[in-house]
Amino acid sequence: MTVIDPMFLLQSYPGRIWKLPAGGGSADITWLDGNPAPTDIDTKLPAWTLAQQARTTYLQAIDGALTVTSTSTPSINGTYGVQPSDEFNVVALETSLAANQGFPGGAATYGYPDVTGIRHALTPTQFTALASAIRDYVSACDIAMQNAASGQTPTWPSSSVTIA
Repeated sequence: MTVIDPMFLLQSYPGRIWKLPAGGGSADITWLDGNPAPTDIDTKLPAWTLAQQARTTYLQAIDGALTVTSTSTPSINGTYGVQPSDEFNVVALETSLAANQGFPGGAATYGYPDVTGIRHALTPTQFTALASAIRDYVSACDIAMQNAASGQTPTWPSSSVTIA
């Protein structure tokens, strides 16, 4: 199946309203007015490059979340955000811990929210494990994207991890 660059359709067939099946595929393109797509569309549509496909996968991964399971503290199990704003918060807290400044307000634990807004009470050690898991996941996504950009086949990380 050919994966289609939607911008090509917009530029090559202006004024037409089209729909694609989930995941693309030119054989299934139809215009919303009911007329079939041109029969030679496969020869006119450039396939997405590996880098374009990887960019889509990367954006979905970074816009998603990381499911974390703790073997020692099930109360911190959850699905945590990995978007840039989430990374910023994790880095700020982890930097404070690394500088022996502790959590905000000198608290012994910190209620870090998962993607549903539930706050999980984490000790500094637990938070560092969570921060490391998020760092490793985002870093693996970055490396996969860079590999694809250089023509190598990317290896995407699992969006689930186990920590102590």
